[in-house]
Amino acid sequence: MKTNKKIKFVIPILALILIFSFALACNGGSETSSTTEKTEETAQESEETEVAENIAEEETVEEEIIEEDNNNVNTEIEYEIIYTLNHLRYDDGISYYVLINPIDLSDDTFKENIKEIIRKIVEEKGKKIDIEIFDKRSSLENGYKDSKFDEAMNDLKGWENWFTDEISNDLAIHCIATFSGENDYDLYFNTLYFFIYSGYAENSEIDKYVAIIQFNP
Repeated sequence: MKTNKKIKFVIPILALILIFSFALACNGGSETSSTTEKTEETAQESEETEVAENIAEEETVEEEIIEEDNNNVNTEIEYEIIYTLNHLRYDDGISYYVLINPIDLSDDTFKENIKEIIRKIVEEKGKKIDIEIFDKRSSLENGYKDSKFDEAMNDLKGWENWFTDEISNDLAIHCIATFSGENDYDLYFNTLYFFIYSGYAENSEIDKYVAIIQFNP
C-alpha cells in the first residue's frame, strides 16, 4: 500500500517537473533564439556601418585625388618661334616673332602664361632680346611685315598704303604682348607691353587688358 501511494505521489510530481522543465527549455530556447537574432542583427548593422564608412572614405579619397589632379594640371605652354630679326634694335638685340594658341579673353590669366613664355625664351636666347607674341598666324605675318617696314625706315609711303584699317584691327586683337629686354631706349630696362597695337583700333574686348609694365624675367 505504501508503495502504491508513493507511486501515486511521485507521478504527479514527476509530471510537474517534466512540465516545468519543458517550459524552461522552451523559454530558454526562445531567449537563445532571440539573443542569436539580436547578435546577428547587431553584426549585420555593424557590417553595414563599416561598409558605409569604407565607401565614404573611398569617395573622400577619390575627391581629394581629383582635386589634387586639378591643382596640378600640366600648364606646359606651347609656343613656336617663327621669325628672327637681327638688325631691328640699335643695340644689336635680336627680335623673335612667336606664335601661340588663341588666348582666352574671359579673364587676365593669360598674362601669367605670356610671362612664362618670355621667361623660357629669355633663358634659352638671352636677356638682350625683343619678343613679339601673336595668337594667330596671319596676324604674326602682319606684325613681321610691319617690323620689316620699320627696319627699312625709308618706305613710309608703302607702309601707309599697306597698313589698312583691317590690318590695324587685326594686330590690335592678335598681337598679344611685346617684350623688350635690356633696352636702354625703352620705357623700362625690361618692358612688357600687352596689346601694343590697341591705339590703332577700338576694341572694348581688349581695352581692359592693355598695359605697360616693368617685367624682369
